Amino acid sequence: MRKTFRKKGVAFALALAMLCSLGWTGNAHAEEAAGAETTEMVEAATAMDALQAAPPDGETQATETLPELEEDEITVESNLTGANNQLFKTADGYELLVWNHSEKTLTVEKYDNSLERKSASVIDTAYLLPKGAESKDVLLGGIYEGTDYNFVVTGRHNLNEDDSVCTLRVAKFAKDWSFVAACDIGNQDDVEIYGVFQACGIDFAEQNGILWISTGRTGYGSGGYHHQGKMNLIVRISDMTLLGSAADFYHSFSQYLTVCNNQVYQYELSEGTRKLLLERLDAQNYTGGWNYNWAAGAEEFISVLDCWSTDEYGMWSYAMHADTVGLSASDTKGRLLTAYVSKDQQALQQNGGDETNLAKEMWVASTTTDLGDTTYTKVSDIDICSYDYYLVKVNDNKFAVLWGVQAYVDYTHSAPRSYATPMQYVCVDAYGNRLTDTISLDAELGPYQPVTDGNGNIVWCVDEYNETIEDNEPVFYTLNTDSGTVTKKNPNAKETPTPAPDCNVTYNGIYIPKADQTGVTAIMDVQLDGDASCVDYSWYATKDNGATWIQVADWNGNRFINWTPKESGDYILVGKVRKNGDDAGAISKAVNFTFHPAIKGICQMPYTGEGGGYLIGVESYDNPGNAYSYEMLILDCTLLAQNKPAWIYTTGQCKTSGSCLWTIWQPQYGYYWTLFRIYDENGTMIDEKCYPFVNAY
Repeated sequence: MRKTFRKKGVAFALALAMLCSLGWTGNAHAEEAAGAETTEMVEAATAMDALQAAPPDGETQATETLPELEEDEITVESNLTGANNQLFKTADGYELLVWNHSEKTLTVEKYDNSLERKSASVIDTAYLLPKGAESKDVLLGGIYEGTDYNFVVTGRHNLNEDDSVCTLRVAKFAKDWSFVAACDIGNQDDVEIYGVFQACGIDFAEQNGILWISTGRTGYGSGGYHHQGKMNLIVRISDMTLLGSAADFYHSFSQYLTVCNNQVYQYELSEGTRKLLLERLDAQNYTGGWNYNWAAGAEEFISVLDCWSTDEYGMWSYAMHADTVGLSASDTKGRLLTAYVSKDQQALQQNGGDETNLAKEMWVASTTTDLGDTTYTKVSDIDICSYDYYLVKVNDNKFAVLWGVQAYVDYTHSAPRSYATPMQYVCVDAYGNRLTDTISLDAELGPYQPVTDGNGNIVWCVDEYNETIEDNEPVFYTLNTDSGTVTKKNPNAKETPTPAPDCNVTYNGIYIPKADQTGVTAIMDVQLDGDASCVDYSWYATKDNGATWIQVADWNGNRFINWTPKESGDYILVGKVRKNGDDAGAISKAVNFTFHPAIKGICQMPYTGEGGGYLIGVESYDNPGNAYSYEMLILDCTLLAQNKPAWIYTTGQCKTSGSCLWTIWQPQYGYYWTLFRIYDENGTMIDEKCYPFVNAY
């Protein structure tokens, strides 16, 4: 059985440079509902509970110092942000490198171009040990299959801060994986390491006979603190000589390298500076040791994003609410592409750092190679529980951004089974312009960086539980980015008896990974025992409690939908599953969701100007030609309970320049509902949203 180490992303906050004038995008404490009457509001708010009970997004906050490494933690697996198993495209197929941490072995699995397994061999661990290290101490840093040679970087902790200890080894192998030479590195080479590969990624690049390596570590202690930071190394490939190093202690958690027109560039997330940095590297700056300058080793650098922050947590510990995704380049266009995931930074700043209920967004930035100009493209809103983000170069003017949507696990079996919801991707050109819409696929991303096959296809693999293959053996996916189709390959599949032409169905419910202004994605949580081709699915929706129904999808073989309703409001979505043609035996499940195509955010906050009261606002996603009208109404719940006229305030339908409308209101003590509405250029209401408001404290 193989053991896979899944990517452990460190999520941080990115900031947009400044708030737009009176702009606002969301409220952390708003409860969504639609309708003006109290009964309808309560029902709508109840219906939203299921939607808002989403799993956490997995964000973590870095601490002032990384945890101390105890003596018995020497064999604890390195916490790299990259995977310890890696997939590579070769001239005659593919190679999957599998690291077994318990046994300290590295296995090379070879597959042909059809992804049929050809062979597997184990590299002698002795070649991977830093000088003087025992096998129990070795940790894998990363693997790189270069132009003429392959390289494996390993290391070990140095808890006694012994300058004589070799903490790193860069092992060089021929293309047939026969050992050639190695470069052993330690503090005697001005590479100071206390904890190796700590809270970081690792990446490689080749340029003019030099191997560039970027990763991270914690350094020697000072006053009980062992700070983490970036560590870059350059090694001459011909004789495996360390030419120099550059390092800092600015808490760099992800590192990417690429070469564009024979120049090396780096992209890193630097928590110590609260920036996403894009750097042009210069080997002349690799003078050894560490320094006080962030972007160590750079000839020139820019900030792709300055991250919004407060001083609440101190300079060295702030959740930046975003993940770096990747770095790539186009030689012919002279552009560097960086991708990242971010919470809505304007809303984050407005909420004082409270990220509750804030959406995630996928961005691509395209920068000129002189670092003089950067353009930004928001390529997609993404599910709050998305994971495993990748940027993949398809060709010199086509790049794909891929991400997975939260998977769910069935624990009712003796061995838990994981079921994946659709992954998604977007293609962009070298300037970041979208080439495709956001496309959903019934496939799963995992801990292996996807590769391209040279024919416009993207290939990756996951370790998937399946009764027809060996436990946790690799399953490959191939995505054709032109057609948007994906195929799946189980290279180790066992032959099984042909199933009976029947299927038992267990229907657990409906999972909604996305419900926003772009529509809804829904998946039926269905388990099948038998022939899956004997089962089909259909979808219906209603927004008037069943008085009328909308057929979203007729009977077909897909258990998920991507649907954009024509009207805003609260919907009941029904998914049906049946054995082919057996309408009488169809099983139905229902779930609620709310669709808001126009309203981006609503807000109420204390107003400190003359007269006091509250500042109340509504914002739309856009306002074509400033033709939209905005309206805000307020319902007094006390008057409604007394059967008195309860609508006590309205702005009327107002036009505005831009996408925001604000009003100031001085309420009496009591409980209220605020109703926000947006009308198009013809005066037709296109969206409305309700917000409970309390002035009773």
